[in-house]
Amino acid sequence: MDDRDQRRYNAYDRGRTFCNDHAGEFAPTSDFHTHAAALDTALKATDAAGADRVGGGNASKVAILDAISIDCRNIHRTAGTIAQDEPGFAEPFPPAEHNDASIITTCDAYLKQFEAAPGDTAGQTAAKTALIARFVAKELPSTFVTDLRADRNLYSPTSGAQETKRRGNVEDTEAIETDLGEAAKQVRYLNAIMHNKYTRDPETLRGWKSAIHIARDPKKKPPPAESDPATGKEETKEDGSGTPAK
Repeated sequence: MDDRDQRRYNAYDRGRTFCNDHAGEFAPTSDFHTHAAALDTALKATDAAGADRVGGGNASKVAILDAISIDCRNIHRTAGTIAQDEPGFAEPFPPAEHNDASIITTCDAYLKQFEAAPGDTAGQTAAKTALIARFVAKELPSTFVTDLRADRNLYSPTSGAQETKRRGNVEDTEAIETDLGEAAKQVRYLNAIMHNKYTRDPETLRGWKSAIHIARDPKKKPPPAESDPATGKEETKEDGSGTPAK
């Protein structure tokens, strides 16, 4: 299980703890109990598959899909805010449904809006660059399009099955993918329930949202500038990083 899967597991585990701590606040007939129990079952199955053995490996299909889904939600939400003053702006950015096909279809449609394509005129390319800038101005990362493309390129319907078992076959990565997918499904059910239950209790709702928050990949730091041994001044590298020597 790679780092992205581990972050997902940690968030779902925190959600399980939150459910255990607040179980007494829900009526015995509430669907909360059904979904909390299903979440617990899925996480225990993940444990049994060896999820506590972390390191190396590739991201599972479910982790890649989750990253794509989060990026698409952020783009959709941002487009919706811009549409408040520009009716119709959000039409090319509809929300994705909670299934693999819809997430990938939505991702591809979004990328088509942003990425320069063969045959684009100079005006079309400039318009796409300007469109990206509109989203970056609302605090999406400046690399949000390339990040989305990178995750899309990692995804394939069989990516989970292509992962190998590591450390003497102690970890069943395909089973972990299935179990984390089930845990994600139960967290989505519980998320709706928590919003309904605690809509007038913002402090508790914030606690739930904080518990299930999945940290994204840490940003890569730019390589340090190299200095000219003769002058001690920083030199620009071939990739353009660093500070030009004066």
